[in-house]
Amino acid sequence: MLAIRDGRSLYSVYGQDGVLRFQRDERTGKTTDYVHLAGSLVAQVENAIPLSTPTLTAPSSNTTGNYTVSWTAVPVASKYQLQERLNSGSWTTIHDAGGVGKDLSGKAAGVWGYQVRACSETTCGSWSAEKAVTVQLPPTGVPTLTAPASSTTGSYTVSWTTVAAATTYELQESVNGGGYTTIQNSASTSLNATGRQSGNWSYQVRACNAVGCAAWSAAKVTQVTLPPSAVPVLTAPANNYTGSYTVSWNSVTAATRYELEERLGAGGWTLVHDAAGTSKAVSGKTAGSWGYRARGCNVNACGDWSAIVAVVVTLPPASVPALTVPATDNTGSYSVSWTSVATATSYELQERLNAGSWSTIQNTSATSKAISGKTTGSWGYQVRACNAGGCSAYSAVGTVAVTLPPQAAPTLTVPAIAINGNFIVSWTSVAAAASYQLQERQGMGSWSTVHDAAGTSTAVSGKTAGAWSYQVRACNGGGCAAWSTVQTVNALYAPASAPTLSVPSSNYTGSYTVSWTSVGTADRYELQEQPPTGGWNTIHDAAGTSTAVSGKTAGAWSYRVQACNAAGCSGWSGTSATAVTLPPASAPALTTPAANGTGNYTVSWTAVAAATRYELDQRKDGGAWSNIHNEAATSKALSGQATGIYDYRVRACNEGGCGAYSAVGSTQVILPPAGAPSLNATMPDFSGVFTLSWSTVSGATSYRLEENVAGWNVIHESAGTSLMVMRSPGSYLYRVQACNAGGCGGHSATQLVMVQAACPECHPDSVPAPPEEEL
Repeated sequence: MLAIRDGRSLYSVYGQDGVLRFQRDERTGKTTDYVHLAGSLVAQVENAIPLSTPTLTAPSSNTTGNYTVSWTAVPVASKYQLQERLNSGSWTTIHDAGGVGKDLSGKAAGVWGYQVRACSETTCGSWSAEKAVTVQLPPTGVPTLTAPASSTTGSYTVSWTTVAAATTYELQESVNGGGYTTIQNSASTSLNATGRQSGNWSYQVRACNAVGCAAWSAAKVTQVTLPPSAVPVLTAPANNYTGSYTVSWNSVTAATRYELEERLGAGGWTLVHDAAGTSKAVSGKTAGSWGYRARGCNVNACGDWSAIVAVVVTLPPASVPALTVPATDNTGSYSVSWTSVATATSYELQERLNAGSWSTIQNTSATSKAISGKTTGSWGYQVRACNAGGCSAYSAVGTVAVTLPPQAAPTLTVPAIAINGNFIVSWTSVAAAASYQLQERQGMGSWSTVHDAAGTSTAVSGKTAGAWSYQVRACNGGGCAAWSTVQTVNALYAPASAPTLSVPSSNYTGSYTVSWTSVGTADRYELQEQPPTGGWNTIHDAAGTSTAVSGKTAGAWSYRVQACNAAGCSGWSGTSATAVTLPPASAPALTTPAANGTGNYTVSWTAVAAATRYELDQRKDGGAWSNIHNEAATSKALSGQATGIYDYRVRACNEGGCGAYSAVGSTQVILPPAGAPSLNATMPDFSGVFTLSWSTVSGATSYRLEENVAGWNVIHESAGTSLMVMRSPGSYLYRVQACNAGGCGGHSATQLVMVQAACPECHPDSVPAPPEEEL
């Protein structure tokens, strides 16, 4: 039942007996349960009505400090409590009454948090989620501005004090009483002013933030007075060879005088002019690089220096080089040298033959000259020092008297080989030669002169075996020419001894090396070979002391060798033989049974010529090969093999090694299951139906079930492990065995099943089951 009191709902619930059981009074915010016992009211249980949480609304930001916070109404609530805090401080209640809003004003800058909850006459609900209002107000203070009263560079700093709540500062500038222009608006509290021209520069600044700005500061004025702004353009000669020249420059606006400075090389600057003129005459400068710079000045200051202009002063060398030459020379090649001279950058060298004309042969910075190719005569030389400013006087003349020996070398002729050490050495004649010197040496020994006379040949005899070298040169009073090209003659005798032969006594591949010792004076060796049947054949006629042979068939191969040169050969060495034994050439033909059900079988193969034994390998189910036979027999009996696929391969062997493996042969061994199943039978029902079941056996692929009534008969054969059977009353025997492709295992134990008549009293013709002992 619903009733309205003071505008609020009152809900009442009555029982079927008309007795008041429950009330909900939204005016008081309570619920009341009325408890009755034996028709009498014995208790009243009062509880506060739960209040929901209001939804609070507030602006996220504010720039005036005045705003409204509101919230949603909550049923049953009679008032609302609103709390406030500043920047995560403590909560303060600012509203505890009815209504769903609160107007706030005069809030300072900061983050103001708010939370609200609904209350009834008896209780209050939960606080709402906090709402934050960020209050930001414009700055109120004015910065204090600082600027210099004057500047002669146009570069200075304007700065000001910070103001609370300001995030930026707006700086304005005015020149010569003109309007103000904003030149900076940032968080910085200073400005580096540069490039300001002459005049009165006024500044004002104010503090700002995102909300607004405060008032402008008092203005500050800086008076800028600049020196002349332009730089003179300096003019001077790049090079000078007297030490006297003029430096000049253009006039500059606002300049009343000019300063000119001078320095030598990288030395210090010296003021050489400070007057109104725009040029300067310079004289008496020593050699070097003279730098100059100028600037315009007025009463207040000076402008920037001009670019540096350099004048390179170069004066001719003052002294004469001292010349050095050899008095005489017999080669036409010599060196002329002289002393260096201060400030010289080059030296001019002149040459003449006898009393001829002078000619310049070198003009460089070098202080020497290598002379070559000069003919016989008197060669004169003179030199002087020079630079860009000119040259010194020539030195005293130096003279070289050149006397040359013969210029060409004779062409020497000797025989390549001299049998028994007798031969003639001859050479061509050379112009201007008065005699010839012939030298001889054996091998790489020392040279010795064997001829020093006017002739152009000499007879040589009795030289021992070996290489004899000769060289010759033409001579006269001036000396000798270069030696001729060395020519060598080989004095040769037939080798005196035979080499010592070395061959392997046995070989199993048909490839081996025959070698022998070297013999003095031999330049080649003849090696002969004799096959197992046949005569001698030469297989090597060269300088080496070994030869590789290959492709030899089985048998004894004989060898002999002799040392030779152009004079003949030594005797034959002793004969040595190599016994060649080769591995069998073919593979046996392998025979294996394709399948086997017992694990016992024989692997056999054909015999191979030259074989003395056979290696038989086996592997199971694709595994690793292992050797199971290494004997002369051509078969192998195997037994006890487990189920699996066995691969076989065989090869023929002897002392020389083994031949290739045969093709792989395979035998699949499948053994009958090893165990017998366990047979079980269920109790036949009144219809004679029962189930026979048996256990599985490892390796079995099927099961054979037999029944004995008047003898054993197979009644079921499949992969299954159970069978449902229906039989008429009587006694039945059963047994089962596990089978696979290899056969069947043993029988299980016999299982007796007795099928009774459904109702013996109702079937007098039925035959009772025989006693158990008769089965």
